Amino acid sequence: LVHIIGAATCLAGVLTNVFADYEESHHDNNDYSPSSSTDHDLSSEDDYGQPTQPDQYPRRVLGDFLAISGGLLLGINDVLAEIAIKTFGGGWNEYCAMLGLFGFLISTV
Repeated sequence: LVHIIGAATCLAGVLTNVFADYEESHHDNNDYSPSSSTDHDLSSEDDYGQPTQPDQYPRRVLGDFLAISGGLLLGINDVLAEIAIKTFGGGWNEYCAMLGLFGFLISTV
């Protein structure tokens, strides 16, 4: 039950972030006109409180979905690795050694 509540809380936070970015990008696209680019209203701010241009982050919803996809793939990888270690043996030390070796090889390429 605790895991379900934690997962639901995380999903609510992710959905809030995605919908906020969608609304902000939709609002920016409707209110921005190139003729008023010199004196437009800078109502949105970045993480540091600095005003942002309406087209500064044009693909923020895509970025949210890519981050969600990366998190899901990492979770699937962890679950499959745990299943492989339990099923085929080898232990955690062999898994960590192979993960480090192939991570090093892929990173150098």
